[in-house]
Amino acid sequence: MKILARIESQLQNRWIAATSAGLIGAICVPALWWRARSLYIEYVYYPRVKAQDGYIYPQTRYLVFDSAELLWCVVGLATCALLFRYLFTGSMHKWTGRMLTAFAGLFLALVFGVFLGMMLRGAGI
Repeated sequence: MKILARIESQLQNRWIAATSAGLIGAICVPALWWRARSLYIEYVYYPRVKAQDGYIYPQTRYLVFDSAELLWCVVGLATCALLFRYLFTGSMHKWTGRMLTAFAGLFLALVFGVFLGMMLRGAGI
């Protein structure tokens, strides 16, 4: 059985769908707020305020991770919205399972990126 079909069959249970939507929303909303605030400060506010001091933008690897985390949060919010839509209407959208799979895949990519960043930092890069 394919993974996507297995996920969609598990989401037919409303308790699993409600719990998943609640957890994903509770994780992604604060993470998105914190990351958006952080990106604004690092890439908009500090360059204006500290321009005379010679402000240097963060390294590119941090920008890549921050962008991936921002994408993960947006995918999580879309997944949460699709799961809540299913809870209220009773009809499962075809993208619900795909978005949940993408959310999990992006989370694994973020975890891999953290370990890769620590290895690069340890190597002096």
